[in-house]
Amino acid sequence: LIPFFLLSSILAVLGRGLDLPPFSLFLVVLSTTDVMTLNFFFLVRDSGSWLEIGTTISHFVIASAFIVFQILLFTASFALVGGVLV
Repeated sequence: LIPFFLLSSILAVLGRGLDLPPFSLFLVVLSTTDVMTLNFFFLVRDSGSWLEIGTTISHFVIASAFIVFQILLFTASFALVGGVLV
């Protein structure tokens, strides 16, 4: 949890330092996560053992939940880093 929060805070400070729009770096990170989620979606299997089926579905669900987690982290880090002068 701490490494994700640190990375999100660093991206918020970097965005402020480069005078980028608030969501620009977030959208770059979100697009790479979307590509990862699509990859796991296409790897979901509906045949084979229950372990293989469950593993592929859980990989997709974890990647999808990670997108929501990133949104929450971005809002928290942007709120905490919002007053920093760069």
